[in-house]
Amino acid sequence: MRQANADAWAIGDMVNRLKIEHKLKVKDIATMTGASRQRLSELRRTADAFPSKSRRLDRDIHFHTVAARAARRLNLSPIAVVDEIIEKRIDSARQATRYLAERVREEETRQSLVLVECGPDTGVIDRCHHRDFRNVLPLVSSGTVKLVLADAPYGSYGKYSDGQHTRVSSTKRDCDALCDAEARSAVTDLLRLAPPKMTAGGCLILFRPGALADPPWLLNAAEQFGWACRHAVTWQRGGPKLGDGRAPYAAATERLLVFSRGSEPLVNHDGSARSDLLVVPATAKSYARVDQHLFEKPVDLMRRLVAKHSHKDELVLEPFGGTGPGCVAAVRLKRKWIYVESNRRNFELGSTRIAQELTKLTSRN
Repeated sequence: MRQANADAWAIGDMVNRLKIEHKLKVKDIATMTGASRQRLSELRRTADAFPSKSRRLDRDIHFHTVAARAARRLNLSPIAVVDEIIEKRIDSARQATRYLAERVREEETRQSLVLVECGPDTGVIDRCHHRDFRNVLPLVSSGTVKLVLADAPYGSYGKYSDGQHTRVSSTKRDCDALCDAEARSAVTDLLRLAPPKMTAGGCLILFRPGALADPPWLLNAAEQFGWACRHAVTWQRGGPKLGDGRAPYAAATERLLVFSRGSEPLVNHDGSARSDLLVVPATAKSYARVDQHLFEKPVDLMRRLVAKHSHKDELVLEPFGGTGPGCVAAVRLKRKWIYVESNRRNFELGSTRIAQELTKLTSRN
């Protein structure tokens, strides 16, 4: 084992010398020796990253290889990364690879979150806010918001009775953790606070349970605060399902109420066909995943809504942000955005997701 390790270091040093002193390319060395070009490149980079006196010869060279790969992304020296691996008592290169992959992911997430952290002087737009939307909307300038995507809490409106027992339908969303009065207050306050913030031709899209009629308080609040419901669109999120015979119909659908202010007409911004039915598969749920909101909306659905109801550089607001699919769609379509989420876990998931999307956009540009 030690001899194989020493031989690997010797090969890396040799390739390095040939490249520096004789200006040979790795592919030419591979052709002359019949060795793998990828293997020679890997050994050369590892030998280059670790001068002879810094090598831990009691460890496999693969430890050094994975450390060299991760060092730049962690903003550490390769030697420091090897020392960290050894300090963690990691015994195999495979374990080291897994550990460093997680370290890199955490570090890149931490760095990318700087892009979306909202400090006291960073403004409101293109920022993530771990706050109640009622504390953020007053900070938004009047006449600036083109589209509000509101996946509001349902409270316990998803409950129904079969005459003997109160049961919970598929529309009950435990993650909201709000009673009826709290959910009602949140939606009412959004309808009250949003109108002055809207720009000409703006609209508010409110997600509702697909199986239930809209309660009178919702329609009364919309009318009271100057909203007119222009469309009730059905989102078909999956194939028809058979229930137990007691639940309401439409378990595989949700409805989207599309509001505009007063007499303002809705504008079809992308020229696509307007339909009362949107067929988009729901985001697959996985109870084993910790990085997923179980009731998140698919980005493709949000992308269609953002494209239809806004133009480039116009502002999209997601007041009940969840994991931020609306703002992810806004970033992809080059809209301005405001993400607001009060739940800590959901905020961490959503802000990380948006930050990663921004990082991708930056790297492409």
